[in-house]
Amino acid sequence: SGAGGSVVYQVRYTDLAGTTGSWGSTTPNPTIGNDGLYEFKAVVTDAAGNTADSNVFKVNVAATGPTLDSAVVTLSDPSSANSIGETYTLTLTFDKPVNGLNAGDNTTVFNDGDSGVTGVWDGDNGALTRTLTYTVATGDAGTITIDETALATALVAGLTDSAGNAFSDTIANIDAVALPVADGVVPSLADAGISISGASGTAG
Repeated sequence: SGAGGSVVYQVRYTDLAGTTGSWGSTTPNPTIGNDGLYEFKAVVTDAAGNTADSNVFKVNVAATGPTLDSAVVTLSDPSSANSIGETYTLTLTFDKPVNGLNAGDNTTVFNDGDSGVTGVWDGDNGALTRTLTYTVATGDAGTITIDETALATALVAGLTDSAGNAFSDTIANIDAVALPVADGVVPSLADAGISISGASGTAG
């Protein structure tokens, strides 16, 4: 910087949500923390007070995998979500955009009693959310629960961030409040109390 001059090092941080902060002072050997975009520059001031900025050096940090911000189960019709054709949808929201699990079946996360039932994944690469939807099928008849261990396994195996880091988080008890019991049993004539005996005739 010459006699009487000085050099100040500055950094600016943009978080994963795209919010950019102001330039602030740093050191020639800065410590990098959270994932996001870091921009560095040097501001040189000479003895006369003239200043010049160096080129900006950018560092994109993605050291950790996506984590889970929220997990919510919604019902297609809260008044009758447990009947045939109604759905239970698990919506997962992550702290950063994710890739993978755009489609396909899963038979371990949703359970009907002690048996796994089929859920279908949906979501776009680069989005913050994924959904897994279970549709009540004929014959399903039990308490619907979510296996958080199986969910974590599926996310680790199938989900990454833009840098390729796998999902890295623990999952709390999503169904602490009990979900509606599935009732996919079709009623029979016996349920209506109808019986026919000693009748004869022809159909037509």
